[in-house]
Amino acid sequence: MALNFYQGGPGTGALGGPPTHHNYKRAVYRAPPKEFTVEVLQPTKFGSGYCYGMRITALQMERSDSHSTVSGGSSSSFSEYEVWRRWEDCLWFQEILETEYALMARQKRARLVAGKGVKKNGVYIHSDQAASFESLPPGPDANMIAKDIHDIVPRLTKKGTLFRASQATIEQRGREFESLINTLFQDDVPMLVKELRESRLCRDFFGYWRRDLDHDRKRGKTLGGEQCFLDVFLRV
Repeated sequence: MALNFYQGGPGTGALGGPPTHHNYKRAVYRAPPKEFTVEVLQPTKFGSGYCYGMRITALQMERSDSHSTVSGGSSSSFSEYEVWRRWEDCLWFQEILETEYALMARQKRARLVAGKGVKKNGVYIHSDQAASFESLPPGPDANMIAKDIHDIVPRLTKKGTLFRASQATIEQRGREFESLINTLFQDDVPMLVKELRESRLCRDFFGYWRRDLDHDRKRGKTLGGEQCFLDVFLRV
């Protein structure tokens, strides 16, 4: 199965940097379902460190399509699975959200100021393409568009530790991560956040990574029943 390595995404680094060990572990084996819910799990120890988990549940069962792309569409034939992220992954995801949202907000504010920021049926309507200016639907005030995504979703603490993270730090990180994910998936977030949520960079964070594959393979050595499921899951 070809891994998902692309500029600026889970295969190459948040801002398009050179591949690293972390980026190899972030390679996407399976994209998330087209529509899904997220349940944040308790921090769990894997090896010498802790990971922050999520249970991804498809809203409807999807058929596997070997010809579909790894990202953006659905090549998944599974309805529920768990993924685990190191704290570095969570901060990396936050960086993606910050960078992508800032760009999207800047572009939308500019379009609104230019009178070209109104969407109809998912397509931007230009004032010079409308029969009359009055026929355009009213658009939001450009100043109402938040410039910083953390005006909407909470921030993860970037402060590092010289030594191994204490239990209190791990629990705090778990609460911060849960708050970020839960807020990101609320129904009443601004439309710009919903658009960001549907982007490939964001969606792939909830896919099944190489790191998840490694975790499940290790667990499969002792959980015999799950190994059979894993073999079917990875079959193309």
